[in-house]
Amino acid sequence: MRNSNFFGSDKKKIHFFGEYHMFHKTKVNRAVVAVMTATIAASTAGLVTAEGMLEEIVVTATKKSASMQDIPIAVQAMTEETLEEQNVTSFEDYVKYLPSVNAGGRGPGQNEIYIRGAAVDAINISVAESQGSAPNVALYLDEQPVTAGGRNLDVYITDMERIEVLPGPQGTLYGASSQAGTVRLITNKPVIDEFAASLSAGYSSTAGGEDSNKVEAMINIPLIEGKLAVRAAVYTDNKGGYIDNVEGTFTANPALNPAYPGNSVDFAEGHIFGNGTVVGEGGVTIPVNYTTATSSGLVEDDFNDVSYQGMRLGAKYLINDDWSALIQFTQQSLKTQGVFDYDESLGDLKVARFTEDSLEDEFTQFAWTLEGRAGALDLVYTGAYLDREVSQRLDYTGYSNIGAYIPGYQCEYLTGPYYHGLDIGQANYSWDPTLSGNTGVIECGNPANNFNAENENTRMTHEFRVSTDPEASLRFTGGVFYEDAEILHIGNFNYLGPAEAGFTPIDINLNSSLDDADANARGLVSPATQFRNDNHRNEEQIAVFGELSYDISETLTVAASARYYDLEYGFTGYGAWRYGNRPLFTDDNDPTNDVIPNVTGGRDYAQKFNVLQPISTTDTITKFTVTWTPNEDLLMYVTSSEGYRPPGFNRGAAQKGTYDGTDCVDVAANPSNGFPGYCLPYKFDSDTLENLELGWKMTMMDGDMRLNGAVYRIDWKDIQVSQFDSQNISIFTIVDNGGDAEITGIEMDMVWAASDNLTIFGAMSYNETELVRVDPGFSFVVQDEGRPLPLTPEFQGNLRARYSWDMAGGMEAYWQLGGKYSDKALNSIVDTPTEPNTMQDSYVIMDASAGVTTDAGWGVEMYVSNLTDERAQLHINRQDFLERTTTNRPRTIGMRFNYDFN
Repeated sequence: MRNSNFFGSDKKKIHFFGEYHMFHKTKVNRAVVAVMTATIAASTAGLVTAEGMLEEIVVTATKKSASMQDIPIAVQAMTEETLEEQNVTSFEDYVKYLPSVNAGGRGPGQNEIYIRGAAVDAINISVAESQGSAPNVALYLDEQPVTAGGRNLDVYITDMERIEVLPGPQGTLYGASSQAGTVRLITNKPVIDEFAASLSAGYSSTAGGEDSNKVEAMINIPLIEGKLAVRAAVYTDNKGGYIDNVEGTFTANPALNPAYPGNSVDFAEGHIFGNGTVVGEGGVTIPVNYTTATSSGLVEDDFNDVSYQGMRLGAKYLINDDWSALIQFTQQSLKTQGVFDYDESLGDLKVARFTEDSLEDEFTQFAWTLEGRAGALDLVYTGAYLDREVSQRLDYTGYSNIGAYIPGYQCEYLTGPYYHGLDIGQANYSWDPTLSGNTGVIECGNPANNFNAENENTRMTHEFRVSTDPEASLRFTGGVFYEDAEILHIGNFNYLGPAEAGFTPIDINLNSSLDDADANARGLVSPATQFRNDNHRNEEQIAVFGELSYDISETLTVAASARYYDLEYGFTGYGAWRYGNRPLFTDDNDPTNDVIPNVTGGRDYAQKFNVLQPISTTDTITKFTVTWTPNEDLLMYVTSSEGYRPPGFNRGAAQKGTYDGTDCVDVAANPSNGFPGYCLPYKFDSDTLENLELGWKMTMMDGDMRLNGAVYRIDWKDIQVSQFDSQNISIFTIVDNGGDAEITGIEMDMVWAASDNLTIFGAMSYNETELVRVDPGFSFVVQDEGRPLPLTPEFQGNLRARYSWDMAGGMEAYWQLGGKYSDKALNSIVDTPTEPNTMQDSYVIMDASAGVTTDAGWGVEMYVSNLTDERAQLHINRQDFLERTTTNRPRTIGMRFNYDFN
């Protein structure tokens, strides 16, 4: 529920930050605010009232309230009215309308945000919490950073004041993960002495899919006149599925995974099998039998359902004329079934999944703010506590065609004495048909696998800011920021073949080296769990920041800002596995004779990274800006800024034992594994981004048009790149600094009041990206120099027209038509023989709507999303080691109703 008029035709003043801001009735002010670096409509679009007046947009991009047109920073602000007009409810909706912003991922709550082309590819979701890099774009919910690698906090867009996008490094004011930009979700706050309430409902039908429905409500109640008000918003949104899980089969393929034994195995004369049998003269050839998995038990049409349910409560108290206090509580539950990427080889919107796919993503946030004045200073203290819990199951069957050790679990394979504890000599580490079943065949069991994650992310933040008089020629804003964040992650990798073969379960209590491990859970787990990550990541930082601005003259201003930060990152917990715990020489007639090894291997990361814990990063980053305002219709600025991203650990680097003072593990030390001589670092370093930007904000055509934009040059050094390649590098996912890139781009947004009835919104971005250096040691993973960065269309643009007119009886009608175009884009920076990157097609998406509103407070709208039923390739990924395409929702026709009780 977005409050005010649901369909964007409110004839009243629009409320921002508890104050009314409205320009005088001049021709200049009848123009529409431009800003739409984001929108099929206008991302940062201003509001045009029925009287043709331009509403000022107040933003807090500089950590204090200011008119968007008066600050020397690129800001794309989707206002409350814009969000309504474009029916934005979730992450996928608002990202679609922001041409400077892209995302990589595979469904609700499983994306990473990229701005201005600074993109790589999202880390595999199964290890995002365990080991993934921090994102390079910060996501804020009001005053708190809620950034999470691989898992954007997918906040439902209801009763939202605006969404601000701040492109380019914002590190001096917003910290570590604001390397390439910041996205801020800013909620409506309680309004003193104003009763307001609204109710809205919607219903829609998706072509070839299931129907969807939603209900939202908001109420703002003054409790003590002039002192206290409370506000509540509640919502439920059920989005029907549109992807079919069809019947399919999967068989392990030795051609794709050479670790499998092939179609048969030759044993030389004299070879001794595990049961003591000696191969006779001339040797013997044993055939291999591969079990085929089927998805028949999970076949379902339109199986990717989504539901958002939640609430937000807030209270604002005016302590006195100078001080106020605000508290807010937000709770949301996001649940999904199925997947949101499909297999193009199986047909349109079809996929074959062999185990369950589901997600439950819940969060609560408590936030509080105290602000006021002390003499000539504005003071703000704000804090928040976030608790997010994620439970996910996903099909991991594709791992069977990439895992270097998976054949040892699925097939009859005799491992060494560490695992089976038997003295059977030369038969160790070999395929062996005598272990169970038919001794004349090597059996490879069920190749279906699944992954089950249980994550908890908690984050406590505090920030104190002070600002001087914004009208003074010398101005200062500064403060102190503190954050304490931790991730508790349990990731169970479940292989069905070993479970069906009777492997014993993992039990870390059997492994003395894990006795002191920092475990979130101990003891027995599912019989199918062959590998477990049980990790604890914690990050603590304190930062001091400030920005000083000075008006050299009435038209020229210089500003300098800096941020000093001290960040500590720790990584503890364990990785545990069972391998070779297959029942040996089983006797169906007398199971007491069966040999069932029971060994759990593992590593304690606190011990393996002993000397390196914690990683401590201390530095100062800066930003400089020169602003020129020759007249009230033009502002130009030049900015030089920089951003950074924290370092982290590589679990796989501990494979040779405890850290011994060297910088990396030379995997060539074991050439029999086919490792290419890659030196795997114990920790990967920060990557940095430097930006030089020229921007402008102008009013044209006697105030009937506004045009904002910026050109920029970005140098991105030591890019963090993740990869999983157990055949050639490591049994674990690794992250390393892969190289450097350059980005040259331009972004513009425009709003044109073509007439009293017609408003045109437009926005575009053009990014020329190039990988200019590849680390020679990592070149077998990273694509060649000279190629573009992934997930970045060279050109993106959108255009929207909205026409409204008065009708009899106090009614107003409107229609709206918009479209977005996106160039083709590369899907990943990783380019290997087994995982070649590919180009995603260009696409056009069209939306249309028409509706009526009345002075009585009600409105109704008919809309069509994805008018041409375009199947956009939003992200071609290999997260499950099989190529899938994340796409947009098919053509959807719907109706929305709204009633404003004001």
